[in-house]
Amino acid sequence: MRSSLFPPILIILVSVPLIFQWIPRNRLYGFRIPRTLESDAAWYPANKMAGILLTVAGVIWLLLAIFLPGWPNEVIGVVLLIVAAVLSFVSLSRILIP
Repeated sequence: MRSSLFPPILIILVSVPLIFQWIPRNRLYGFRIPRTLESDAAWYPANKMAGILLTVAGVIWLLLAIFLPGWPNEVIGVVLLIVAAVLSFVSLSRILIP
């Protein structure tokens, strides 16, 4: 396996437990900001959405790495992760504000 495939695969694998809400509130793993650490009602929906967005970013990155190996995939991958993080913050406000 080419080393350029490892980062997106790792992102996808790390995101799966967040999607299935298997990770309890903690300070090491997950979408950790003060608002999500306050309650399970904030933690689980925010981490599920973050996991979904990170998985989408990881899959896009993986496909680019497979089908367009000459591209600067690491840069594109980091941009995709930043977009996923920003969208996670946006979705957090929509999830937690009724």
